[in-house]
Amino acid sequence: MIGFHSVSVIADAFSKGITGFDVQKAIEAMTTTANLDEFAKRHFMQNGYINAGEEPESVSKAMEYAYDYFCIAQMLTMNGLPADSYSKGQFNFLNHFDPSTKFMRARRDGLWFAPFDPSEVNFNYTEANSWQYSLYAPHAIGVLSTALGGTQELESWLDRLFTTESSLSGREQADITGLIGQYAHGNEPSHHMAYLYNYTGSPNKTNLYVDRILKEMYSNAPDGLSGNEDCGQMSSWYVLSALGMYQIAPGNPYYEIGRPLMDEAVFQFENGKKLHIHVKNNSADAKYVQVVKLNGVALHRNYLSHEELLAGGELEYKMGTLPMVDRDKFAHAPTLFHLPDDFIPLPFFEQTDRVFEDQLTVSLSTLFPERFAIHYTLDGTEPDANSPIYTTPITLNQETTIKAITMIDKMSSAVVSNTFVKSDPGVHLNLKNEYANQYASTGPLALIDGITGQDEFRTGDYQGFWDQDLDAEIYFDAPRTLSEFHVGFLSDMKSWIFLPEKVRFSYSVDGTTWVALDQITLEMEGEDKMTAHKRVVSVKIPANRSVQKIRVEVDRTDECPSWHLGAGNGTWLFLDEISYR
Repeated sequence: MIGFHSVSVIADAFSKGITGFDVQKAIEAMTTTANLDEFAKRHFMQNGYINAGEEPESVSKAMEYAYDYFCIAQMLTMNGLPADSYSKGQFNFLNHFDPSTKFMRARRDGLWFAPFDPSEVNFNYTEANSWQYSLYAPHAIGVLSTALGGTQELESWLDRLFTTESSLSGREQADITGLIGQYAHGNEPSHHMAYLYNYTGSPNKTNLYVDRILKEMYSNAPDGLSGNEDCGQMSSWYVLSALGMYQIAPGNPYYEIGRPLMDEAVFQFENGKKLHIHVKNNSADAKYVQVVKLNGVALHRNYLSHEELLAGGELEYKMGTLPMVDRDKFAHAPTLFHLPDDFIPLPFFEQTDRVFEDQLTVSLSTLFPERFAIHYTLDGTEPDANSPIYTTPITLNQETTIKAITMIDKMSSAVVSNTFVKSDPGVHLNLKNEYANQYASTGPLALIDGITGQDEFRTGDYQGFWDQDLDAEIYFDAPRTLSEFHVGFLSDMKSWIFLPEKVRFSYSVDGTTWVALDQITLEMEGEDKMTAHKRVVSVKIPANRSVQKIRVEVDRTDECPSWHLGAGNGTWLFLDEISYR
């Protein structure tokens, strides 16, 4: 659904010897698609990541774009052409890797999106959470493993994936099914994960979990699949895995050795060759591969190449009830292990607060910090090699924009920037409602933090309230002379976000007695207003008043109208800022 995976089909076909098409036109189509100014593709290419404040599902898109770049780089390289930015861009998934949590996270430019719970389903991921997308780098398992801390850390991460609690938090997502721990077989981003044990010191665990998935997630019944049969992937995973093999990264023509269920199978290839698969000692309990022989020769590796399978012959598996001894010494399939010299990871801020009260200490870091220097500025100018080098945390006492780059040997990353806003210490918010965690914006003071959203609710600048009215009070340490009040709302009715029915402003001079202003009534918008848009509601005070408190009461649209897909159900109320002057 996301990414541009036609490039995967083309690169995989070509890597397996399928020709007879105009290769140059195919390459032109692949590169043109990658460069289209849509779905943050340009941002990904130019900056090496996707900003959650500008594009929803940013982590999933960035992970899948990196894999698509790999496919383009493969296609260019196989045809003797320079791969240029695609060879570098295939590693951009690392710019979403948070080394402190070892998960792939959304970024607001230089900040990590927070609060963060890897089990939470939110709009930073596509039909998934961070558990289910953090290992989506099937083309670069070696690099991913290094970022995690080595093969033992990769194995430990996989162990936690399959054994942690299966409960999900955040938004309801019916596509996340077939759970073993946080592994979700019912949705495709997880499908390669069990095979990643082949790249650790315990490849026998691939046998263990593939066997479990084959037996628990499939049955011969109308509901025998654990998730949507998207383009046949649920079935193709079963067929390939039941044959004892699975390709985790199309474009890289190698198959991981897994756990065969079939005792015998025959491939009849178009080249006239046949491949006979025989499985000895196969049973429900004998799930562990003991020996794999190709044409009588025992293989001391955990993979098969497409080329040798296409050559035909005899492929023999011998199974056993116990894990195979010394299989951890077998070679794994070729994968990307080393970063190119021109790949410079982005810096990031180690704290997540954008708003502070009195003082804020800001720390900067980057992936592999021992290799790179971070240069920064505090005056809004673009950093370069002459800018100060970050060595110790920076203390802020006023609103400041920090811009930073990572550098090595005169090569630099893209610039990351964040404005840290100092809140007015004399202003306080009493919010009498509970906002949804996945639509928390900057937290408890989001409605008065001075940061406003645009027309996209999934980027996280709005606070969302499900099926409830809103009552909020702003109070000042000392009275302030004010003349008007404003509050901003979002309408995105296709996502069940409606403008309110009524808005009431009132103020208090003494902090006790309230003076009501005119009630604002908003008419229900029709089907012609389904496009997301913002609406600011304002009211003036008849004459400037010395105000101690402001109160905003909002009556939501009670339910989706009769013409709406969700007719009769509750609605969302989205706000981004209550302001005054």
